Order: sequence, then C-alpha cells, then structure tokens
Amino acid sequence: MNLTLPGLWLGIALAMAADGARAADEGSAILPAEPVDLMVDDIDLSLGGFAGGALAYSWQAPGPSDPGGYDRSVASGELRSWLRAQRTLDNGIVFGLRTDLLLLHDHQSGDIYGNDALERLFGFAQTGFGRFEIGEVDGAAYSMALTGPDIDPQVSLEQRSISLFRDPGTGRDFGRFFKQVTAVQSSSNYAKINFLSPRLVGVQIGASFTPETVRTPLPWTGNPQMNAQHDIWEVAVSYTDYISDVAVGLSAGYAQGSERQPTAAGNNLYDLSAGAEFAYNIDDTKLTVGGAWRETNAWLLNVYDVQQGTATEGDHFSATAERGPWRLGAETSNAHATGPVDYDITGYQVTAGYLFTSAIELTGGWQWYHYGRSSGTFYNGLANIRMNAAYLGLSYRL
Repeated sequence: MNLTLPGLWLGIALAMAADGARAADEGSAILPAEPVDLMVDDIDLSLGGFAGGALAYSWQAPGPSDPGGYDRSVASGELRSWLRAQRTLDNGIVFGLRTDLLLLHDHQSGDIYGNDALERLFGFAQTGFGRFEIGEVDGAAYSMALTGPDIDPQVSLEQRSISLFRDPGTGRDFGRFFKQVTAVQSSSNYAKINFLSPRLVGVQIGASFTPETVRTPLPWTGNPQMNAQHDIWEVAVSYTDYISDVAVGLSAGYAQGSERQPTAAGNNLYDLSAGAEFAYNIDDTKLTVGGAWRETNAWLLNVYDVQQGTATEGDHFSATAERGPWRLGAETSNAHATGPVDYDITGYQVTAGYLFTSAIELTGGWQWYHYGRSSGTFYNGLANIRMNAAYLGLSYRL
C-alpha cells in the first residue's frame, strides 16, 4: 500500500514530538518506549514497530533538458510493525514465529525487499548449539554484517529507506534503480534456511541456503523467474571483543549461486563483503568509526541480472559521536557498476540527532550525491548530475 498523503506521517510526528516533550517534563510518556509484551498461557507475544519520516528541500543540477534545475520540497514517511510469538520449553530451548510488515509508505520511501508489505515471516529455534531459522528472512551474512555506525537509518547513504531526490519525469525516487547495501544481500528475504552459532571467544559463524530467489514463507515453494539464480549458499563470520578500551567488531560474508537456466551470456552469482567497527569512550562521549566494502557480479545489485562481464563494487565509511541525548555523524559512500551501462555514484552526508526518549528521535542533516553514467543521459540531458538536500526527520521506534 502506498501512503499518498505525507501529512499522515506529519500528524504522527507531531504527536511523537509532543509526547517526547511531556516525557522529558513529567518522566513518563503516553507512547510506550519498549515493545509491548503479553503472556497468553505459556506463549510470549511481543509487538513493536516504527513510524517516521522526513521533510527535505533538494537542489538538483540543471542541464540541456532542464536548464532551470529541479529544486523541490519533499515529504516522505513510512509505518512498519513486527510481531513475535515464542515459547520456552523446560530444557531452555525457545521455539517461535516472527513477522515484519511494511504497512504504509510513499513513492519516496520503501525498502530493499521490493516494497512488499510482507518483509519477513519465519520460524526459529534458539538452542544451546545455535539459532535455526526457516522462512522468509534475511541471510546469515546480511544479519551479521557491520557496515559502519549511523545516526538516521531512514535517511542514510547505506541502505536508505527514504530518498530526498525525485525524478521530475515520474515524481518518484530518482535513485530507485540503485540502493547501496555494503553487505552480502543477494539472498535478500527469499525463503531460506539459516544457522547462526553461539558466540564463543568473540567469534560467531553463520550459514544459509536459499533454494530459489522467490519471496515465499517456505523454501522450495513459489515460481522462480527463468533468469533467476538458485541454490544460493552463503557463509559468514563475525568477531567482537575489546582491545584495551577499544570495542572492536569485524565481519565478513560470501555467497555463491547458480544460474537456474544457463545461457551463453549468463553467469553464476558471487557476492562478498567485509566490514569493521571500532568504538571508544572519552569521558561521557562515545566515538564510533567503521565501514564496509562489497563486490558482486550482480549488476546494480540485481540478483536477476548476473551476466558475463557485469559487476558492482562499493564501499561505505562513517563516524559518530554520542553524548547524552545528542548524536552527530558523517558518512561517505562510493559505488561503481559495470554492465550494459556503467555507473559511478558518490555520496556524502552529515547528520545530527536528538533523543527525546529512548524511542523518539529528531534528526536533521545535509546530503550530497553525484551520479555519472558511461552512456545515455539522465533527465537533465547530461551523463552526470549533482544534487544536494537539507532535511529534518522524526522517528518513533519500538
């Protein structure tokens, strides 16, 4: 479902801000600050979600086809929910089900799963030997990946869910053809089987198997496309520990798939990434830096477009400083795609945030992008385009 009236999120945002102010003054809030938990017999039910959005004004560079440039205001928002039901047996094993829904969004917002309302639906078992998952869920490599800290995951250079720039021809997200994700994510939320080990001496390993690139609640169901990949295996490893007073996190992942119906121009999928994060406290200020690198032969990260000679490579680096309710961050990203058309995409962003409560945050910042292509033109009549935007965002998360 599309949210066609940005005023809806604005109403939610004003209510959240008012409740956050009351919480600061009165020490309590009308809106809950934690997920809602209920016990029904011996079943533990947890319900949470997210509501938020952004207001922005963008400046998009002119060209022969658009001599006046494209300067516009943008309002965007989204609403999500999640529900988990689980039961703990006498031996300590936990069995459960979880679902994540994208309830509302507009043409400037969405997700990396094709904007389907059903983002995740899977069963799990948590045991002393590790966690097992089956269903429509992220792969192990994506779940364990580190890509650098962020202030506002909605408006970000890494896996953004809200775009600040429009294509004047369609009125939709200008960069919808490419959302940078600097972690192995080729198996997306396609139906799969996951295993995540316990963390021992700081090390955790994971593995996933995705039979087909289809979004269904169970593996080996659904109808894959003719040009799809199948039998995607992925492995991942992460490490967390302290070196002196520095918190260290490292991650790596690799995925390998097979062309479902081999063709002369087609190819088997590969996807690999590595990431790191480091955190250190100076008095009452927490500093975090990190980043990631990814390479795959899927053109523009599209698992349905893996050909001989196609590739996409990208990196993302970021740093944040947190002190009390205040947060400040900066990030940069680069991507290069080789295929029918080569693309070079560079971005920079600075963001500040203020936490009214643990659940409500106000953010604001500036974002800059440069897009270039080897052939053809963008809507401005040029093979490259620059764009800037200033934005203000508000979010409520359980």
